[in-house]
Amino acid sequence: MVGLLAGSLAAFTFQIYPEAKATSDAARAQTDVAITISVLSFSLYHRPDLRGAVARAAEATNGKLAKDLRLGLLEMSQHRRYESTRHLIMDVADRWGRKNESVRQAFFDILRSTGAGDEESRVSDVMKAPSRVLEASEERLSAKLNSMVLPTIAFLTFGSILIVVAIGLSPIFGMVGSSFSDLRFFAGLMSVVVLIFLLFSLYMTSRRPSTLYPILLVSGGGRPSKRSFLRVLLIMAVAVTVSLPGILYLAGFRTGFLGVMTMSLSTLWIVLAAGAGLYLYGSLFYSPLLDAREKERRRIADWEDALNLIGSKMLDGKSAGRAMIETSELIGGGLSKDLRAAGERMEKGGMEMERAMCRRENPLIQSFLSQISKLRRESEMAAGRACMVAAEFIHMLRRTEQRFRERMNEVLGNLWMVSVILVPVVCAMSVWIMDFMSGMKHSLAAQASAAGVSGFPFMIGALETGELAALRLLMGLTAIALSAIIAWFISNIRAPGDRVEMWMSIAKSSLISSLVFALTTIVLLLIVPGSYPGF
Repeated sequence: MVGLLAGSLAAFTFQIYPEAKATSDAARAQTDVAITISVLSFSLYHRPDLRGAVARAAEATNGKLAKDLRLGLLEMSQHRRYESTRHLIMDVADRWGRKNESVRQAFFDILRSTGAGDEESRVSDVMKAPSRVLEASEERLSAKLNSMVLPTIAFLTFGSILIVVAIGLSPIFGMVGSSFSDLRFFAGLMSVVVLIFLLFSLYMTSRRPSTLYPILLVSGGGRPSKRSFLRVLLIMAVAVTVSLPGILYLAGFRTGFLGVMTMSLSTLWIVLAAGAGLYLYGSLFYSPLLDAREKERRRIADWEDALNLIGSKMLDGKSAGRAMIETSELIGGGLSKDLRAAGERMEKGGMEMERAMCRRENPLIQSFLSQISKLRRESEMAAGRACMVAAEFIHMLRRTEQRFRERMNEVLGNLWMVSVILVPVVCAMSVWIMDFMSGMKHSLAAQASAAGVSGFPFMIGALETGELAALRLLMGLTAIALSAIIAWFISNIRAPGDRVEMWMSIAKSSLISSLVFALTTIVLLLIVPGSYPGF
């Protein structure tokens, strides 16, 4: 039976994992599509050069759509497959439209703009393309997010009931002759529960809507190697120190001074150490990367304001370099210093805007700066208008991403609260029920012995003090594991494949779950104490 179950779970994992991976890739591809279409529309907004716009969009990202455009341009230049740029776009639109209808319609907006009879219609069609892709992503998010979260909450609820029934009521099952009050049975059962939760989360991840991935430059992708050993050493030192009383308890030190320390929380020390260790790992290794990402997000917001100001000053007749210097005095953050330095280089050395910015920017902004620099060779006024249009595109993308984040936080916040509150409370209650019934059995046995009765029919199962402590450790670690799995699931919904988001979510959930489990255990034993001293 165990072999059949293990084989079935392995086959299920083998089938579902590729779907989950494909869903994660689709989310990243959707962001690349939005950036590519935005660059294409931005290029056509200023100059109706379809081939040049496609070439610039093809270089905007390394996504699948950009690669298809690059390959198509190569085949068109070698006269292999496409007769014209319009033919290339129609073919790409047809292939991508089978997976995403909004991409097909966006490309048709682009094609329609090239044949518009007046400038107003042309600009209107160009601006429709990126908006169509972003609106379609929002519709998919609204339609599918609740259909993923609500079943997960229901699964968590029924899974919690299963834990209570399996652990808390197992002594009653022993009355019919089957001994379920065994630590090996509990360990095997909890392993199956954790595995089922993991597979369910993997399955639900494969149903994730292909919404936008955060449109950010991932800063600091690696961990500082020089300090990694010291960080690991610190984590191990904290974990060992916190768990030491629990280890001493399991080793049998339950009297004297050590007994006072170990019996105070018994194996709860180890549960708290596990939660604290995971929290420290996430905080020490990934919190700096999260801070860098937030700075990058603020920098993109600053770019929106800066481009509007630079464009406005250039339309007033000022040079790009002078406009950047004056703009640097009106905005804050690191971008202010970079703009001033770039403006001074442009004023003194006549450098292009893109080359004057020494710092590598977000790919979308880098593409905008490149096109603005090319327009500036022809006219400062045209470049000024391009700056303000670029700011409008950035605003549109930022607002869409912000709405995505707000919607996900609103819906996924309920799921996260259930995982860090309900699961630890249920695990603690199941141990308390076992403790209570074990005390009941020992009390009945003592009364029967005092009455001279050698046996008592239908006697419920029971665990000794040390076994209850081991069970408490097992259920505490199970609560942390289940909360970490749900945190992993939530991070994959928010930003699939993002290790920073994943580990920060797991770190916070693990610490809170361990604290909730310990607090619930203490409160329950204070309300109705167990049969033995200590926890």
